[in-house]
Amino acid sequence: MDENLILTLVKQRLGFTSAVRDTYLQHIVKSVLDNLIWVRGIALDPERSDHTFFVVKCAVWEYQNKEKGEVGMPVWMRLELNNLMMKSKG
Repeated sequence: MDENLILTLVKQRLGFTSAVRDTYLQHIVKSVLDNLIWVRGIALDPERSDHTFFVVKCAVWEYQNKEKGEVGMPVWMRLELNNLMMKSKG
């Protein structure tokens, strides 16, 4: 997956125009990708915009909600994740 593209999309979704938070956001993007690929076993296809955008949405959610101490992921994210995992497993 193109981590630079994902970072750009995350910044646009959050409304950030400067590079002040780039390092932090890059770590969030990498963490989301590692979790999806290595922990959950999802074969992400960089050519599929729905895969790219799911990573963007997860990274934005991580950025916005981890500071609030929320536990668990929202239902919409769980459903999309389950669909990706089922399709990835064949």
